[in-house]
Amino acid sequence: MSGVKHVTILDPMRGVAALAVVIFHYLGSILPTLRPNGVEHIVEHGKMGVQVFFVISGFVIPYAMQRSGYAWSNLGRFMLRRFVRIAPPAYIAALALIAFHLLAIMINGRPVDGDPFPGFGFTAVLANLTFTAEYFGTGWYNFVYWSLTAEFEYYLVLALVFPLIASGSPNWRVALVMAGMILLTWSPGPSFFHYAVYFVLGILVFLWRETPTDRRLLLLLGLGACLAAINQGWSTPIAVSLVAALIIASGTPFRTGPTDFLGDVSYSLYITHVPVAYFAETVIKRLTDLHTSPGGKAILFIIYLALALVAAHLFHRLVERPFLQLSKRIKARRVMPSEPA
Repeated sequence: MSGVKHVTILDPMRGVAALAVVIFHYLGSILPTLRPNGVEHIVEHGKMGVQVFFVISGFVIPYAMQRSGYAWSNLGRFMLRRFVRIAPPAYIAALALIAFHLLAIMINGRPVDGDPFPGFGFTAVLANLTFTAEYFGTGWYNFVYWSLTAEFEYYLVLALVFPLIASGSPNWRVALVMAGMILLTWSPGPSFFHYAVYFVLGILVFLWRETPTDRRLLLLLGLGACLAAINQGWSTPIAVSLVAALIIASGTPFRTGPTDFLGDVSYSLYITHVPVAYFAETVIKRLTDLHTSPGGKAILFIIYLALALVAAHLFHRLVERPFLQLSKRIKARRVMPSEPA
């Protein structure tokens, strides 16, 4: 099995996408001290950073699977590796929000406004541990984890279908599998169905770059994915996602120090920025009245963002990186020449 060659552009893309989500949440969603402000209608588009994450996952997961020689016999190891990489850091980050909710209840006698605490019932705990809160209707300890539901469902779907579309697969089979994913857009069901077209764009880029699949077919499937999204009223998100897919397809080696940093801490930033904001706002608004003026709100935003980046850096080094290294030690089982893939 060959090693996985790093695709340089993915780091800046992850970092910018994560930063866009943070800016949207801080200026346009979760912090009363920063609202209202004059840029809410602009930063609202930052929430589409999540769709960019989906496009990146759509590309990078099959890319890594192909390079490592994935076969159906590796399904269990593959899912375990993804779980170890994603879940434990998310659990640890959620503890901060659990603590914040408990403090809010102790001090104010009620949960955080707009972000109700799901409690410690068996169903709530199980749903949050398995990233299935939306199916149990319990609510999240950290509301941004809704996207992890779609990610894990995507991992499972791809683990099941990847050998059908891997390099060397006939065009007709690739067409059937990818068209089936696009059609999921109109199907009620798991969260992945709702966001399938964004993952599809990333998979199509993988097929374009790494397999001999007919490119006219891939362009037709890409058009189908875009039309499916437009039909659902997602014109702007699919346009942003298409740009992200084209950037990956271009193979550009673009990178800078700041974007490399953001890329490294992007996952930690995504899962920790909400508790950082809640704690920071609770403390700072009691120490200053900066939030009463537009200029003061700008200063507070810079402070909150700086705190989020520092916290993400520390969390990445102390929590995320050890689990990343642990996940890499879960090796796929080698397929012998006489063993069917």
